[in-house]
Amino acid sequence: MPSPALPQTLTRLFPVVRDRVLLGVNTLVPALASTLGSTNEKVRAEAQCAIDSLVASAEPALLVQNLCHVLANGGASRGRGVLVEKLQSIVPQVGVASWALGHAMGQIMRACASQA
Repeated sequence: MPSPALPQTLTRLFPVVRDRVLLGVNTLVPALASTLGSTNEKVRAEAQCAIDSLVASAEPALLVQNLCHVLANGGASRGRGVLVEKLQSIVPQVGVASWALGHAMGQIMRACASQA
């Protein structure tokens, strides 16, 4: 059974490291997405807190690509709704000129279509 200790630790760590999380975000986002799918309610709740902390702490442009990648590749079947909500909340914060914006919107639309 997964332990909620790791998501709890990450929740406290993200505000401290802020944008330096970029060094590991490509590994952290899929792992947290997977944890969002846990059957253990406490683990799932802690994973959601960790995702919230990550989104609040890191530059949105650093997260868009990784969230899109997880959603596009089916890495978060149970947590897909949470990730789509997070992605929808950060995309408007990304500059219009950013290369990630067009890609993100396409990924959001595909993710939402696959949920239907």
